[in-house]
Amino acid sequence: RFGAVWINGVELLRTTTAEPSSNQAVQWEVVRDVTNYYDVISAGGTLVVALDNIVDSTYTSSFTIQLSAEFFKPSPKSARKKPDLVLPVSASNTTYGWFSVQSSQSAFESSMLVMNSEILMLEPKVISSTQIQLDHALVTSTAATASRMVTLPANTEELYIEIFVSAHSCDEFWYANSRLFEDQGDSCASGSFREVQVLVDDNLVGVIWTDPLIYTGGINPYLYNVIVDTGAFLVPTYILNLTPFLGLFLDSEPHKVSFYVDYSINTWLIDGNLLVYLDKDGKQTESEILNQQIKPHVLPKEKLKWLDSTHAFYNVIASRRFYIQSRVRTSKGTQIYTIDDNFKYSNYQKYFFDGDILTQDVDMHSVVNGRASIKRGIKSARMEYSAAYPLKLQYFQNSNATYFLVLTNISTGFFRSSEADQKNTIGFRYGYPSNELLYIKWKGNGFIGSQVGGYGVTESALVNKMPNDDCFFREAFAEGAQLIKDNNKTFSDNSKECQRQVKELMAEDTFMKTVVPHRYTRGV
Repeated sequence: RFGAVWINGVELLRTTTAEPSSNQAVQWEVVRDVTNYYDVISAGGTLVVALDNIVDSTYTSSFTIQLSAEFFKPSPKSARKKPDLVLPVSASNTTYGWFSVQSSQSAFESSMLVMNSEILMLEPKVISSTQIQLDHALVTSTAATASRMVTLPANTEELYIEIFVSAHSCDEFWYANSRLFEDQGDSCASGSFREVQVLVDDNLVGVIWTDPLIYTGGINPYLYNVIVDTGAFLVPTYILNLTPFLGLFLDSEPHKVSFYVDYSINTWLIDGNLLVYLDKDGKQTESEILNQQIKPHVLPKEKLKWLDSTHAFYNVIASRRFYIQSRVRTSKGTQIYTIDDNFKYSNYQKYFFDGDILTQDVDMHSVVNGRASIKRGIKSARMEYSAAYPLKLQYFQNSNATYFLVLTNISTGFFRSSEADQKNTIGFRYGYPSNELLYIKWKGNGFIGSQVGGYGVTESALVNKMPNDDCFFREAFAEGAQLIKDNNKTFSDNSKECQRQVKELMAEDTFMKTVVPHRYTRGV
């Protein structure tokens, strides 16, 4: 089951439930830092908890939910840079806040020709400049249904948005989707590339290439007893810096903030919270865009090839640069904000068909490397960040009218890092983690069948280097719904040990070696 928590339309938590057990009660705890929303919580208001459930003769479990908050007195060094104002971009302040989003039109079309089993290159082509404008209007009008009007104070100095997003229904396994079955009437057949977009008055201001989140019941439920995949309990959120786009907001008038998921099918649940930082010594901020390189859409390249009547492959690659530079004037003076993000995506799929047997292999990689900077006179600050979400899936299914058998082998990775250079008494108002690395590796294999039941073996490891140079390491192993191993260590102020742990995790992962900052992979 899927759940979330809002206060006055501000989402605080998104989560999924654990796999149920037929012979014992299942208990678990999810913890999330909500310091940014302290003022929202302390102000009180309407608390909404979503956890829709079905209870009938087949599904007999109910849930007992307890929410609690822990408060800590911060030290001067650890104090979070709390926003001055939080504005929800959600569907409601008094009921479920997420928008249900799917694309219904794209500004581009792809030519599809299949002749003599030759390689098919899907080169998206521009129809015409007039048609692009028309179709883009259709796209943003669709996004308008997932929008909210917001008004920012005229003295806003910096602006960020935290995005909560998750894929469901036909797009729950968007990374494994393929066009191979479009001509067979499969309503869930589509490409395997998605881009989450944030728009202000129909202007694109931010994009997200999301983690391929696998819920606890996904692909093979027996894999997730005891050890769930990364993000299943605590769905990852995404922070976008919208400060270079302040000029769209500073007239004290309402403006439409909307969400869209390009190339998607049903359904994506999405909302967000605007984090507003004010110039308390100023009355009117001024902002203008100096330079930008932002295309309204990504044009993925797709290849489809049938080798013979039983073998096929489907590949997708995509890339994007998102660059913006703006001048912002406040009571502190004139600052130049620059954001430069580079995205790369690849997805290679192989298929084998033989009567009742289907075999599918998926090898997917999604990477973003970015840099945000502020410059005021001779003073400057810089933040560099990276994220990577690799996934490999081997799926075997044999089914007919009397029985079915599914074999699965899955490995996923979750990597995020940030490194700050803020030595000149100037910095971002948002509390970016200054020097942090999180790397999680998860692997599972198992089977499920109508005549043999199910079984799963899962292992996971985590390394988290924190800003104070402490390093936390944890590894766990489960088999047959039993936790066999669970070890954890904390290394105080020992970056060499943290480096060693990262190297060991990446020993067999050549892709991650190209993504993780060099200081952690030197010598791997």
